[in-house]
Amino acid sequence: MQPFKLSPAFKDYLWGGSKLKTEYGKQTERSPLAESWELSAHADGPSIIASGPLQGMPFTQFVQTHPKEWSQTAAAGAAFPLMVKLIDAQKSLSIQVHPGDDYAQRVEGEPGKTEMWVILQAEPDAFLYYGFTHKITREEFAQHIQSNTLTQVLHKQPVKAGEVYFIPAGTIHAIGAGIVLAEIQQSSNSTYRVYDFGRLGADGKPRPLHLQKALDVTLRTPASNQAPGAGHPAGMAKFARRLASCPYFTVDEICLNGEMEDRINGEFLAFLCIEGTASLHCDTHTLQIAKGECVFVPASAPSFTVEGTARLLSVCQKE
Repeated sequence: MQPFKLSPAFKDYLWGGSKLKTEYGKQTERSPLAESWELSAHADGPSIIASGPLQGMPFTQFVQTHPKEWSQTAAAGAAFPLMVKLIDAQKSLSIQVHPGDDYAQRVEGEPGKTEMWVILQAEPDAFLYYGFTHKITREEFAQHIQSNTLTQVLHKQPVKAGEVYFIPAGTIHAIGAGIVLAEIQQSSNSTYRVYDFGRLGADGKPRPLHLQKALDVTLRTPASNQAPGAGHPAGMAKFARRLASCPYFTVDEICLNGEMEDRINGEFLAFLCIEGTASLHCDTHTLQIAKGECVFVPASAPSFTVEGTARLLSVCQKE
């Protein structure tokens, strides 16, 4: 099967902006535009096949009917493991936490959510919250929530474009205002909101918090930003650097200025273009990849080449 493009699902959360439209080519009437789910087989927002003979098929349907095309070892009915998003945080997100696999499967009926961020743009004063400044007890955590002093014990990290942050499940975090990033994560939408700065939702009411669940799953310690596998040799070493490799995903950044050749190892490969343009050639098939576009290379695809001047994120389940 030949590679194909994907069309994203869009989310208009209240903290979003307009940069995904103006700078990453997203076409939607949703405003503000907070997220585009570029590679998603999640029921809350599946992407759509946008080229080739399967054009128009929801990606959820593709992974169900063609399991061997995303993993040659996938069992019938297996769930697609990953999501890839673009996120524009014109305003700060809520302070939140995601559960790990065991808790999420038991309580939410889906996997947990370990994720990583690649910062694409950041205003001069932009920052993230992730982890605590020091180890605290469950009781202290609850007290800080109740007294609206939670940010006093959270690690505040200034950010700039090009940086990578690895956020294991259980790590309390928030994306601050003025940041555009790419997110690679487990295929899960389980989010427990801890603190929302007193904001009101579209209905004029405070957005719900999930305090008991957050108390159950949050790691109440300082967080390390050491991405597992970062810096290890990437498969396309001439062009790529490894950003992270964990049990859930492997991500490389490819700085392409010319042509590279690659092959599939029985697992899917996805490319998200974050800068420039490229062409993917597979047999007689060619796909043009522009900034903001995502291409899915099936597990059965033959060897292929990518050429152009571009920065690409290469995403797969296994190295």
